[in-house]
Amino acid sequence: MIGHHLLDVIDMYVQVVRDDIIKRLHKNFMMNITKQEEEALWELLYDDSTVIRPSDKSPGVVTLNRVDYEDEINKDLNDNDTYAESKEDLTMKIENKIKRSVEKMYKQQTITKEMRGFLLPKGSRPGKVQGNPKLHKKNHPFRTIINGIKHPTANMAEIVENELMENVKKLSSYIKDTTDFLRKLGKVKQPVPKNTIMFCLDVKSLYPSIPRKEAREACETALKQRVNKSIQTECVLEMLDLVLENNNFSFNGKNFIQTEGTAIGSHLGMNYACTFLGDWESKIFRKTLFLPTQYWRYVDDVWGLWEHGLEKLKEFYQLINSIHPRIQTELRVSTEEIEFLDVKISIKEGILKTDLFCKDTDRHMYLHATSSHPNSVKKSIPYGLGIRAKRICSEEAVKHKA
Repeated sequence: MIGHHLLDVIDMYVQVVRDDIIKRLHKNFMMNITKQEEEALWELLYDDSTVIRPSDKSPGVVTLNRVDYEDEINKDLNDNDTYAESKEDLTMKIENKIKRSVEKMYKQQTITKEMRGFLLPKGSRPGKVQGNPKLHKKNHPFRTIINGIKHPTANMAEIVENELMENVKKLSSYIKDTTDFLRKLGKVKQPVPKNTIMFCLDVKSLYPSIPRKEAREACETALKQRVNKSIQTECVLEMLDLVLENNNFSFNGKNFIQTEGTAIGSHLGMNYACTFLGDWESKIFRKTLFLPTQYWRYVDDVWGLWEHGLEKLKEFYQLINSIHPRIQTELRVSTEEIEFLDVKISIKEGILKTDLFCKDTDRHMYLHATSSHPNSVKKSIPYGLGIRAKRICSEEAVKHKA
């Protein structure tokens, strides 16, 4: 137990570092905000009643009342299907468990000496809960993130995620990024039929909703099908279980452990989720005779084309949400235009057109021209924006507008 005197010393040290080193740092640059604005920023920084967080999926900063912030986080943590409160901080018990498992794997020669050194945790700490407001959604719900830096399972999670990558890239629905989506869109046979409907699906709260039993089965199948089996499947599955079953974290002096899904913020994230969704999609497609003509997914966001009429699309949507009770989606449809990632796709006379899409909450925050950043950095911003507009916008007039 750390004594109150030592805690006071630590607090004093942090204050000295903050004030004497950071605040009084000699400035060899010009501030591009006013003195009043700078003072206001410092006041916010030291205001314990205020929380400053980045907005979710948009470049903005949000200031929140701490009580409201903590209430929103607690709403998520009170989900008994996903999180459970623990009586104590389990971090050291988990660290010892990971160490025993790693040493066993090394003795059995299923991992190398270098891998052993990478997996053995040191200086562990529990996950830290943070919440980012979703300004682009009604009532601004939070995305609850569990920061797993220095967690005992952090490096193990990274290994498992990497081993699942080979399977994810082979999925027919896989999209790497916007450029990959545009490349695939360019290969669609056009003009599309007049009855074509564009649709988008958004999986609700994917990471914490993933059912572990079904996800483990999907991961086992994927791992057995790897071409490069540098780590034995049984060994990777053991790591997977250790990561998922030992995700502990703290918030506001309370200790928790996650009982379902995986944490937003864990290294075991995108490939784990996509491996499960790949299996989930195959179950959907086996249960219907009416399939999309195109169906692509970026993690939890789906874009597709449908030629069987709106009623059949609604039936397809009902089927999707019936596959597993924990995996539910939201549907958007249009015969004219729809947004997906940062692209607005429209159908004009049977031809698919693309334009740049920005959320209403996008603040378009870029460096000020008088910023002390190197000129090369400042020049690269408009260049990068121009390249992005040229890549996404399919019509010349729209490119110049963007």
